Amino acid sequence: MEQSHSNETNANKALANLIKRVMHGRNARAETTRIIKNHPAMKPDITITAQGRSPVIIEAKYLRVPENEVQEQADWYVREKRESNRQSHPVEAAVALRYPDEFANADDIDSVLETTRELRYCAVYPQGKRFPTTGWLEGSVCDLADLIDLVAVPRSAFDKTAKDLSNSIDGAVSVLENSAAIH
Repeated sequence: MEQSHSNETNANKALANLIKRVMHGRNARAETTRIIKNHPAMKPDITITAQGRSPVIIEAKYLRVPENEVQEQADWYVREKRESNRQSHPVEAAVALRYPDEFANADDIDSVLETTRELRYCAVYPQGKRFPTTGWLEGSVCDLADLIDLVAVPRSAFDKTAKDLSNSIDGAVSVLENSAAIH
């Protein structure tokens, strides 16, 4: 069991390094403590941060581990919108990731991660919501990075954009109504 955990840690560190290369401007840390406020001993598998974004936690396990276990671990970080010690936004989404079992015996995990299209993952949100609602997405590290990029947008940014759009529509309606009344 210790060997399996060691292999998972190596895969997490390699994935964090690859994410930093693929996602410019992002910081990715693997197996680091003192990340989650009020829980200094917690050690998320991978934490991805960027200025103006919500931190994203990746909890990763090999396929041989039951899928609900990795999803439950990811859910813990979003259930209470855990706060990061290094970010102003809380954790609003996490990613449950499943490495193919063959990765555990890979001689060069970096090369395997760079070329694989067999990572399985889902995004986990508060109130037990997830994307996709059933099953797992499957793809490369770049595909995973696209999902991370989407779920890192803070809810407050969506709310502000929706409010700005609503105000713009209201303003346009007012202009049209005034124009119609004049003509």
